[in-house]
Amino acid sequence: MVVAVLLVASVTSAFMLLVAFPFGVPLAARGSPYWFNVWLGFDKFANIVRGGYDGETVSSALGKSVIFRCEPVFFSRKIDVTVSWLLHQVDPNHCRKAIDWDVGEQFVMSERIAA
Repeated sequence: MVVAVLLVASVTSAFMLLVAFPFGVPLAARGSPYWFNVWLGFDKFANIVRGGYDGETVSSALGKSVIFRCEPVFFSRKIDVTVSWLLHQVDPNHCRKAIDWDVGEQFVMSERIAA
């Protein structure tokens, strides 16, 4: 079972590196719904692999980390701020726009308070 999971993860990573980055990202940026959804799916998958919440993108977690001082995404707030700044150069306010309050750290905290 572990071998199968590692094989799927390897194939997915190879696909993203060889196809999605050079071709999919520009097409997604130009409005291709297919490539946008492929990229979004990989983004959510990458967030789960890094130990994040199911259904949340890395950019959402990054925005919460930088803006609202939630748990760091890349082990250090300085790295999070740098990555957020780089994304801001490509897409202004990318991390702020990507925050999804329906999933992730703030959602879990509000659920605990309500219970």
